[in-house]
Amino acid sequence: MNTEQPNTDNLFPLIEDVSTIEGLMKAFYEVVSGEAGEVRQWKRDASLHNSKAIYSYYSMINGESKQLTLSLKDFQKETDLMVLETPFYENEINREVKIFGNIANVWSTYETRLQKGGEVVRRGINSLQLFYANNKWEIISLVFDKETERNKIPQTFKASCNFKIKKIRSRLLPSGFSTVKQLKNYRIASSCMQVFIIWYVRSISLSSPIEKRIKPSVNPISACSSIGISLDVEVPGALNNVL
Repeated sequence: MNTEQPNTDNLFPLIEDVSTIEGLMKAFYEVVSGEAGEVRQWKRDASLHNSKAIYSYYSMINGESKQLTLSLKDFQKETDLMVLETPFYENEINREVKIFGNIANVWSTYETRLQKGGEVVRRGINSLQLFYANNKWEIISLVFDKETERNKIPQTFKASCNFKIKKIRSRLLPSGFSTVKQLKNYRIASSCMQVFIIWYVRSISLSSPIEKRIKPSVNPISACSSIGISLDVEVPGALNNVL
């Protein structure tokens, strides 16, 4: 496998990769995914991490569960060997974030496929510890574990539905505030027993955030309607049958 990459040191980090946790997590999964033998985006990957970042996980060695801790570079080398003849695609299906000051912990549930758009062969959780400095987020350490028959992913960490709001109409909002630019994108977590709708409207008449808690519902769109909110939503194709 050709592991040489063009000299792109000056390109990274990309602002969109490190200015937000959302951007960081998007890049985190993009850099490792690809076809068999395809050169992974390791320079971009390195730009997401602190220079002393470590990865830890448990592996069965001689019938015993052993903790392994690797540097980022060593982990990248292991990944190169793994994807030499096997496609590897990983994507995030749920994220729980806790932030205090300049530190954050991210619980990121993932799915693994051995071909793009193929069957899920593995699920697990990445726990990332982040630090914010010099106007960027960076990964300090990561611990991960995979799902097994005896170690099932808790309901709290299962897949969420991400809805992109195209338009909102509500008696609770002043007229004229119905476009995407004036609203924060919603994240409706179907894995939880509650649906939270949060929007921010920047105006003189309504400048503070409004949070409306909706009772549990199989159909979040119907739940919104029940409190006078009408949503036009754009959802991933795979989720259309949910709605």
